[in-house]
Amino acid sequence: MRKGVRTLRALAPTLTLPRWAGEGMMLAVLVAYALLYASPYGLRVLTVAGVYALAAIGFQIVFGLGGALSLAHGAFFGIGAYATGILGSQWGWGFAATFPVSLLVPLLLALLVGLPVLRLESHYFALATLGIAQVVHLLAVNSPGLTGGANGLPGVPGIVLFGWAVPRGLPLAAVVVACRWRRWAWER
Repeated sequence: MRKGVRTLRALAPTLTLPRWAGEGMMLAVLVAYALLYASPYGLRVLTVAGVYALAAIGFQIVFGLGGALSLAHGAFFGIGAYATGILGSQWGWGFAATFPVSLLVPLLLALLVGLPVLRLESHYFALATLGIAQVVHLLAVNSPGLTGGANGLPGVPGIVLFGWAVPRGLPLAAVVVACRWRRWAWER
């Protein structure tokens, strides 16, 4: 390269955006899609993707920050979901009561199982957590009276916030995105 070109490149401004700007643009595109173009099926896919993104945040905390390859993360996610589903559909509990339980039940189980498993290192830890995930999977599939088996739980009530039943579609997707947004705000 010629000397003059290098000098011009050194003087040219570089465009670097902060991390929140990229996330904000992505959120704006998703909101525009949801409001203007999405079908009911597209809104359902966005909602489910948002729920799985929230689960991935938890895995990022365990693996990314903690450095532990835990393969039981999905099992604990499922246990929390089943706690909410069983209490809501079979016992008639509302969302305000089942939501804290869906956090506490996996936490207590993780504490109970985690005490002996955390003594393991490296691939032994990963294998033990894989075993935990498989046991939870087998219990969920082979207990149709409790979990609905492979068909899942019918009749799980929806989310009720401050007396307002959140309908499916755009409002439910907005609640999921709001949970994700709270994570973005907490990270700063």
